[in-house]
Amino acid sequence: MQVVRFPDSNPAFTQVANGTVDAWVIPLTIGQKDLDENLPAPLAVGYTKLDKEPTTAWAVVTSDTGLRNELDVGPTDPLPAESEPGWRGLPATNH
Repeated sequence: MQVVRFPDSNPAFTQVANGTVDAWVIPLTIGQKDLDENLPAPLAVGYTKLDKEPTTAWAVVTSDTGLRNELDVGPTDPLPAESEPGWRGLPATNH
C-alpha cells in the first residue's frame, strides 16, 4: 500500500472517483457531504464496524467490493506498534 496526502478533499475525491487511488480516509462528515454534492458518484463511504462513534471514514469505488468488505470488517489482528499513540503516521507522498 502506498499512502499519499492531498492538500484538500477536492483532488482526493476526484482521484478516488476516477480510480487513480483505491481509497481515501476522510472525516465522515466531509466524505458524506462530498458524495451528497456530487451524486451520482461511483463511490461508497463507510467506516469500520469496530468504531463505536465513527468520526473517520473511507471512500472507495463502489464496484470494488473486495476492498469495501476488507475496510468494513476492520482489523482482526493486534494493531502494529506503529499504530500506538504518539506515532507520527505512515510515510506519505504529497499530491
